[in-house]
Amino acid sequence: VVCHKTEDALYMDAKTEKGEKLLKVLEGITENADNKAVTEQQKVTRERMAKLPLAGLKADAFGDGKTKEFFDRPEWKELSESCLGCGTCTFV
Repeated sequence: VVCHKTEDALYMDAKTEKGEKLLKVLEGITENADNKAVTEQQKVTRERMAKLPLAGLKADAFGDGKTKEFFDRPEWKELSESCLGCGTCTFV
């Protein structure tokens, strides 16, 4: 279930069968509504995100097994030789 909070309501949208079942259970305490406020909120969010410094960053090089390719690159062998195993690099 995806939830969208606006000024006066919480909109819920089921994306799975389990989500649909949950919303069915909540029918007695919820009401159907026009999603116009959610659509407007999403538009404003997209406009703001487009202004962020990394808005044009493409993630095509990641996922679908590609991350393992980066992990197995030969450069890591040289870099890992001086590794102390402290984990500080994970804070970056």
